[in-house]
Amino acid sequence: MAIILFRQHFPDTVAQANQEFYYPRTMNFSSMSYALNAIMCADCGDVPEAYKNFIICAGMDIDEELTGRHDTAAGIHGTSCGGAWMAAVFGFAGIRLFDGCLFIAPRLPAQWKSLACTLMLHGEEFSFRITPTYVSITGNTLSDVTIPACIAGRDVIIKSGDKVRVRY
Repeated sequence: MAIILFRQHFPDTVAQANQEFYYPRTMNFSSMSYALNAIMCADCGDVPEAYKNFIICAGMDIDEELTGRHDTAAGIHGTSCGGAWMAAVFGFAGIRLFDGCLFIAPRLPAQWKSLACTLMLHGEEFSFRITPTYVSITGNTLSDVTIPACIAGRDVIIKSGDKVRVRY
């Protein structure tokens, strides 16, 4: 979890080494484990494994067989609901904000044609659409914001009211 929360402080090699060591040793006892595993698997390039964790995270209150714990009757897994959103946005969309710069490293599952979300950044509402070939960002005009971004390795500037589309 520390690597996910403070990703900018960990080189890719450290994240990968930690993922390779800890992932096979985790128990997945917490409902939040699946979300964190999905994010780290996606971040380390194992999108099929990330997708498996995402499905469990998103569906554990719908299909109790996904976890085998049969505990839905005790109430919903609220952290897992939020975790599914985190896995989609931080994991598959690869959206992160570090030191005022927006980073997007998309890793969509093969089963998905696109992913769309809206985020509020510095008082501006930005809509994101990510497909297997491009990232599109549209800024509303709620305020006057300029954000430096790195999208799939390309440096761009995103402004309120603009639409940016980057192929990758």
